[in-house]
Amino acid sequence: MKAVDETVLITFLTNNPPQEAVKCERLFARTARKEEQIFIPFVVLWKLAGVLEERVAKKDEIIALFRDLFALKGVTVGSAKFTKQVFSVYESTDLAFSESVLVGAIQEKGLTQLYTYSDNSLNDHLKIIKPE
Repeated sequence: MKAVDETVLITFLTNNPPQEAVKCERLFARTARKEEQIFIPFVVLWKLAGVLEERVAKKDEIIALFRDLFALKGVTVGSAKFTKQVFSVYESTDLAFSESVLVGAIQEKGLTQLYTYSDNSLNDHLKIIKPE
């Protein structure tokens, strides 16, 4: 098993640069045939989601890309339980991926309240309180 970073995934998903994308396509084809195993650390998914959110306008396209990636045989995702929690939040809300990570981490601990000075979309998902 070998790990990949977001640069390989971005090259694979965007087909850019083309000469490197061909190599990534071969890598993922080998992975799909279970000739090779790939590990994707959670932080790589987080970084990838940020890049995709900047480049792809539609959240449903990003979700579909991740689902396809997770469906590949031979791919193991780091922190699988936490990743599932984060994607559950991401798919079911209007939150950006980074906000979904925060909400997922808080919910994973069974918490519902967040100290913050930020007034944002988290109000619908957590009880926001300001330090006194």
